[in-house]
Amino acid sequence: MRVNFPGAILILDFYHALQHVHGLIEALCGKDTTEGQKRIKLWKGWLLKGKAAEMVQQAKVQLERSLDREKAGKEIGYLENNLARMTYGTFRKAGYFIGSGAVKAGCKTVIGQRMKCSGMFWSEEGGQGMLDLRCSFLSNRLDAFCQARATDHAARNDLLKFAARNQCALSFYHNFVLHRMTYVVFHSIRIRASIFVKSILPCQAP
Repeated sequence: MRVNFPGAILILDFYHALQHVHGLIEALCGKDTTEGQKRIKLWKGWLLKGKAAEMVQQAKVQLERSLDREKAGKEIGYLENNLARMTYGTFRKAGYFIGSGAVKAGCKTVIGQRMKCSGMFWSEEGGQGMLDLRCSFLSNRLDAFCQARATDHAARNDLLKFAARNQCALSFYHNFVLHRMTYVVFHSIRIRASIFVKSILPCQAP
């Protein structure tokens, strides 16, 4: 992650972290006990408020008298190594998702519905080109995308230049992304080659 996305903000999925908290409580005192149930409620609140470090410190104090010291130690180590990724109070104030569900759903909607239809195979370059169009379309920026390509590459790409200047031709791009055409030949400087795309009509999403 740090190599490919050096500026990324890393967030440990909240519910994944909570599973480790449950495992820790089970090892310390048993999560089905009265004390365990109280601890689950308390530490879940602490996590949401960004007080994971205080939770880990409290767990360390109780480690000596835990039911399963080895397991408790492993869970503490895991949580301690991820403290920087569990400042959920700060993340929530900044408007970030603390669960991975939204990301997974986005991948399914943006990528899966268009790229994983029956019988589809993609080269890395062809797939990247389609994803550029897909993301531009779903972001309501397809017109700007075509116009930008026309401006930047007009000398080398007459088709995109024409699309930017002619509304009818621009509709061609919409039809291409919306699967209203069965076979389309599309040339893109980003892809650097003409790619032949067979659209599968049952895939309703663009």
